[in-house]
Amino acid sequence: MRRKIILKGNITAFTLIELLVVLIIIVVIGSAIIGRMLSGIDRAKLQAAGRQVVSHIRLAQERAKLEQRNITVELSAENETYKVYQAGLNFDGTDDIVVSDNANLRPSVFAVEAWVRSTANGAWQGAVSKERNLGTGGCPGYNLNKDQSTNKLRMMIGNNTTYTYVVSDSAYTDTNWHHVVGIYDGIKGYLYIDGVKQVNEQTITVEHTTDNLYIGRYYTNSTSIRWQGDINEVRIY
Repeated sequence: MRRKIILKGNITAFTLIELLVVLIIIVVIGSAIIGRMLSGIDRAKLQAAGRQVVSHIRLAQERAKLEQRNITVELSAENETYKVYQAGLNFDGTDDIVVSDNANLRPSVFAVEAWVRSTANGAWQGAVSKERNLGTGGCPGYNLNKDQSTNKLRMMIGNNTTYTYVVSDSAYTDTNWHHVVGIYDGIKGYLYIDGVKQVNEQTITVEHTTDNLYIGRYYTNSTSIRWQGDINEVRIY
């Protein structure tokens, strides 16, 4: 009986020492875990700061690319926001640009593209024109314009006897930039505004004029109907 009691006593004493060792191990491991958690938070902060630096570098690179395309980027250091302004040539309604006629401007299938910003409403405005008004119903060629009564953006396409308009779905009375693409596939004319195809389309046979191409004018033979606002990146495909 005594031996059993002594044995039990020995076991009890060993258990207490073991428990103390276990507690010490738990404290050490816990401290290590907390240390790792704190270092993880620090690493997350450093990574976020690193990403912020990279984003500013990338933003600076993108800004340089935009400015090469004559697009102005305005940065705000306080709230890290930026505004993008499409630059271009400003037209006051009295002047235009002349591009000499050549065969490349008279294709059988074509697209005419431009960025436009209108500062006037309720007025006839021509953005890009390679079309002559014959005065007898015919208007050979094509142009991009803004309608006086509806303020809608349009592509005019025609031949020596008739003409038609491919019209935007909505009116544009704002002073924002809009991307306009008029397409003629040899049979029909289509219009895209800001990348969205407009529902209106027209079937017609296009004939071209040998007049010069004008930027900022309605008809090639018109000297009074010109664009008011800005035009940029005119392309003929």
